[in-house]
Parts: sequence; structure tokens; C-alpha cells
Amino acid sequence: MPNLNRMVESGVMGRMATLTPAISPILWTSVATGQTADRHGILDAVEPDPVTGGVRSITRASLQTPAVWDILANQGLRCHVVGWPVTHPAKDCGGACVSDGFVHSVPGSISPETLEQELTSLRFSPQEWTGEELRLFDQDADKRLAQLAVILAEAASVQAAATFLMEAEPWDLSAVWFGAIGRACRVFPSDTDAIYSEVVRGIYRFLDLLLGRLMQLAGPDAQVMLVSNRDSRNQSVRTTSDATLKSMEDLIGQNPRGIFCATGPGVARDEMMFGAGLLDLAPTVLGFFGFAPAPGMRGQPISEVYTRGTCAPSEPAMNGPASDASRQAAEDIADLEALGYTDTVASQRQLQVREARTRRLYNLALVLLSRQAGAEAIAPLKQIVRENSGRLDIQFQLAHAYFQSGNLDECRDLCEQMLARFTAGAADARTSRDRRRRPGWSCTAPGRGARYLRSCRCSGLRHRPRLPADRAMGRSGACIPIRRRRKA
Repeated sequence: MPNLNRMVESGVMGRMATLTPAISPILWTSVATGQTADRHGILDAVEPDPVTGGVRSITRASLQTPAVWDILANQGLRCHVVGWPVTHPAKDCGGACVSDGFVHSVPGSISPETLEQELTSLRFSPQEWTGEELRLFDQDADKRLAQLAVILAEAASVQAAATFLMEAEPWDLSAVWFGAIGRACRVFPSDTDAIYSEVVRGIYRFLDLLLGRLMQLAGPDAQVMLVSNRDSRNQSVRTTSDATLKSMEDLIGQNPRGIFCATGPGVARDEMMFGAGLLDLAPTVLGFFGFAPAPGMRGQPISEVYTRGTCAPSEPAMNGPASDASRQAAEDIADLEALGYTDTVASQRQLQVREARTRRLYNLALVLLSRQAGAEAIAPLKQIVRENSGRLDIQFQLAHAYFQSGNLDECRDLCEQMLARFTAGAADARTSRDRRRRPGWSCTAPGRGARYLRSCRCSGLRHRPRLPADRAMGRSGACIPIRRRRKA
């Protein structure tokens, strides 16, 4: 991987803290906006469809805050955006926008429309691949080459659109997104048959070739940033002799964090970055153009990226206009209903809508909990619990919200209810080993929370935490005061 190796040796690299929940549209929208999901409004991979009454893939209609390219376009800069999640339908951003619907031939995926004919001709079809072009993957006997061909065709389509725009149109910012690695890791996980062992490794090399072309078109005067929003735990490729690829596997495939590389003029050389997160990327991009973080951005420019002595950005960046497509669609549906029109299909899709709404509320609660805003997470969690009384995992998060907000009485009562329910269902199946008292046992995974609560009850302990008070409850476990029960 020579191009990635060149970036690492000539610039800054490091791990990045990701966000919760680790859902791709949520994370990449946070990267683009510098906002958490409760602010930018993208809370799931789908959204309610006001036309059919069902659900559809997430679009910019749900987006409530401007992306970094909207902010720069508002300052008169020309921005190209290609393939980025939650950019459909395509919208003017000072340059050209090729939305994430482009690779699926969805209408309205190119803006401005004057470029549609030229860009559509560049779209790559999976049927265009030949065995010679797939030789990098050494998979002659692979029955899943059709899926691989689709993954590579989408990456090639994004690359073709991006390179055309960088060559033919003037630009100040070019944001290009490839989803090939994530999809390939799901189709060809690391623990699959040996026949598939080279697929993900080959895609790394394929994307390195694309990276080299983009860097060539950007030229020596451009700053280049390479970002991965999160890893694919337990989906990494196997051990390799390629030192650069191995280091990237260590960053991407073995750690619950994303990665960051940057190179170019004004970027420190051969430096390591520490302590940065996904929310710091948008302020860092604005910093390259001399702007301070926009109002509402929770991150800060990554200081290690800038050469020592470089002045900090001082000029304030103004927010661009947010999308109002969702409000307009809702108003159109209300007007139709007022005239007596109803969607007969909508009633058949209410289950999908309810499930989507539950996921959005749950993801919103997880985001708020990750921000230590437990008091705000209580309302959406209580609503989900009312509609899904049998979900212990949601009740556990509600207990987390109570604990985080200081409502210890409510937290204790809910935990005792979960404990009673759990022990009642498992009483007959409990083995002698499970009946032993294990004082101070603490769980190390969310799924063991109920087991921990049960152990506290059996040991008769009131409170014996093993975690610091500020981390007493979370995804790593729980330490909750439990009211001592005495036998009659």
C-alpha cells in the first residue's frame, strides 16, 4: 500500500474515538457536521416516508444541521461531495454534489443537473468486471464474486465521479466517501473459509490505488485527510507481511476506534495524534480554511495536524441553511389528507414505522447517555418501555439514565423489578454453581447486567462497586445500590 504509506510517513496519523451508537449514517453525518445525532437529526439508517406511509432509506430530509461543505459554500468556496451518506437528494454545495444514491442509479443524485449526462455515463456496472480485473483478489473458486463485483463497482463509480469533478471543475474542498471496506468485512469476515482470506486484503490494495489517483489530482499544494469512522471488530483481515497494511489493520481491525491520517502543506510531518474524536474533524477542516468551529460544534481543531507556529483560526464560520425537506413533505401530506386523500398502503406499513420510530428513540437515548445527558434520555426511554415492556435491555438503559441523572431511588426500584423478573424466570433452571454467593462480582459486558444484579441479591450486599463512581454504570457493566432483602 504505497500511497497510504506515503501519507503516514509525511504527515500525521492516529486513532480516533468513535461515537455511540456505531451506525454508519449516524457516524458519517457527525463527521460532516461536527454535531452529535441528537443535534443533526440522523438517528437510524431509515426514516418515515411521508409519501407511502412506510419507511425509506435515510435522506437529507431528516438532516437538521448544515454539513461542513454547506458552511464553506456559504462563505463562497466551491465544494465537491461524492458518495457521502445522507446526501440524497443531491443539493447545491457551491460546486457539485453526487449523492449516495448515485451508485444505485437513483434519480436526483446529481447536482447541478448540467453534469448529469456526463456523470451518468461514468457509472460502473458489476457486469463490466472481468476475471483479469479481479485477479488482485485471487478468488477463482469464490461463489461470492458477484457480491464482490457489486462492492467494487460502487467504489469504481464513486472514484470515476470524483476524478471527473476534480479534473473538470474548479474546487476548494473535495469530500469523497467509499464504503467498500465495511461492506467487504461483512460479506467476507476474518473467520470465514480460507478461500476468502485474500478478499478484504485485496480491497485494501484496490482502495490504495484509488487513493493514489485522488492524491495525484489534488496536487502537492492540497491537504489530504483520510478518515475511518470506526473499526470492524472481529472482521479484520488476517496477518500479513505488508508492514503498512499490518499497521492499518491494527488501527482499523483490532481496536474500537477509527483512524485518521493527514498530509500536505501546513500539516506536521511524521507526528502521532492522540485524544481526538470524530467530532473534531469538521472543525479541523474549517481550520484549514481559516475558520473557527461553527456555533454548536462540539469538537475542536486537532492541534497535532497543524505545523507548530501556525496561527489558530480566528475568523468565525457561519452556519449554512439546514434542510427543510422533511417539514415541506409533512405539510404536503397534511394538505392531501385535508382534501380527503388517504394512502391505503400506509395502514399496512404501520409496523415498519413503529419499529423505525422505536429504533430512532433508542438511538437518541444512547447518544444522550454518551453525552452524560441522562436526564434528557429518560423521556424517550420511558416511551419505549411503555410500548415494549418485555425489553430488559431498554429497561437497563433506563436504569442507566436514572443513575446518571442522580435519580437513585428510581434506579434502584427499576433494577429490583428487573431482578425479580429475571430470577423468577430462571429459578427452575438455576444450577448449584449459579446459586453460590459471589460477593463483589462485577460484570464486564452489557449482557451480564442481569446476572450481576442477581449476584448482588444473592450475596445480600447493599453496594460493593468495583468501578469508579463516574463509570459505575454503562456499557462495561453496572454497580447499583440494591436494597437488601431478608428471608421471611
